[in-house]
Order: sequence, then structure tokens, then C-alpha cells
Amino acid sequence: MLLCCTLLVACGKTSPHTVTTVVARGSTAAPPAKTAPPSGGPKGQAPGEPKGGGGKAPPSDAQARSFAAAVNLRAGDLPGFTATSRSQHKTTPAEESIERELASCAGGLGNALGSGEEASPQFKRKVNVLQVSVSSNVSFLPKAASADAQLKVLRSPHTRDCLGSYLRKLLSQSRAGAQVTHVGVTQGTPPAPGSAGGFGWRLTAVFTVKRLNVPFYLDILGFLYKRAEVTLVSTGEALPFPAAIEERLFEMLLSRALSHAP
Repeated sequence: MLLCCTLLVACGKTSPHTVTTVVARGSTAAPPAKTAPPSGGPKGQAPGEPKGGGGKAPPSDAQARSFAAAVNLRAGDLPGFTATSRSQHKTTPAEESIERELASCAGGLGNALGSGEEASPQFKRKVNVLQVSVSSNVSFLPKAASADAQLKVLRSPHTRDCLGSYLRKLLSQSRAGAQVTHVGVTQGTPPAPGSAGGFGWRLTAVFTVKRLNVPFYLDILGFLYKRAEVTLVSTGEALPFPAAIEERLFEMLLSRALSHAP
């Protein structure tokens, strides 16, 4: 499992504000739905996958890259947005230390939150002084049978506590002079028909800079399909990422994944 949540780190560098995980499809204002049964087979088992998922080797590097390229967001999906390479976001030693704490606290959480090499560019759009961004990530479990255990980690109350602590530390050190308040973490299960199950987190916070309160939103939506974890991460300053676009992109990622077995 990967160690860090790159999108949270990037947000800490580019914007001093909140994080929201939109978990209910098509809604960024209300908390995510708390329950939604996974579809497509027994709990933790993806459609078409042998029961128990053992035996098969994980995808080769070439297969992983091919699947990620077929699924991940690309420029044509986001007209009006500008692509930014993730290589432009350099992690500081302090951020790396906080990431290690998150990995230690939440086990396999980092793998689901956008830290893998198989990631799309970060797509940004700025309107006046406000900015929204979105990206996707594909990572892989050792075997399909790991999906059940991974979903338990992603949906657990303990993970919520780990994320809240991580966010407070990251945002406090990344924006010197800004006061971080109203940090909140909620979770839900976005519908992901045909997958082994969906997951999602909403993290929120407010930065106070020179008596100006500025909210920032980070929405994390994802699903597991066979050995693949596919994640959509969006951010917004002052206002959340547009719900209609977010819903369209999530459904697009799901459709692509179901059409390209990892």
C-alpha cells in the first residue's frame, strides 16, 4: 500500500483552506450517504472474479499502465481546465513526516487517496480569485481478495480519526500564519454498480488569514474493481467543486474501469 495522500499534500501547498469529500453522487452540500450495498457479487468480490481471488498474479507493470491510461482522466474530459503535472508539487520533509504518520495510523488508506504513480494530471480552472481542481488515480491491490479488507479500512471510524488528525497537522504547517478551524470529516458510500464497492470521505476546514475566513473543500470518491482502486479527488476554494461535473467524472471513471479489466 502506498504511503501518502498526494492530493491532500498538493492542496496544502496550493490553497490554505478546507477539505471536503463528496461521497453522495451529485451532492457536495449534504453529507455522503452512510450506507449503500456493494453490487455485482458477494461482499468484497468483484464481478467475474473467482471466489477468494487467490492464485492470480497482480497485473504486470505494462498491464497496470494500460489500465490506468484507459481509465484516468484526460484533457478531453475537462474542457476549460488546465492540466498541471504532479511533478510540480514537491513534498517537504515535514509533509513526508505527516504522511508517514497517516500511513501508520490508517494502514492502507494512502493507496486509495491518490498517491500512486498511475495518476492523471491535476486539472485546474480559475474563476476570478476562486479555483477548483480535480484529478484521478489508479492503484492496485495484491489480489482481488484484498478488496474486502481494504473497504473495511476505508470505511472505518478509525480512518476518519486518522484523516482528521492528518488534515489539521498538514494544513497548520503548510500555511504559516493562518489559523485552521472547523476541521470536519464525514464518510459515505457512493453508488458504484458493477464494482466491489465504493468509498468516500468529506473533509472540511476553514482558514483564517487577516480576519478573512476562507473555506476549502476536498472531495474524495472511489471504488474497487477486481484488483484496482480508482479514485476521483476534487478541490474547491470558497465553494465546492461543481457537483454535476463531479458526478459525470465519477460515472465516467466507473464505466471505463468496467470496460477494461485490470
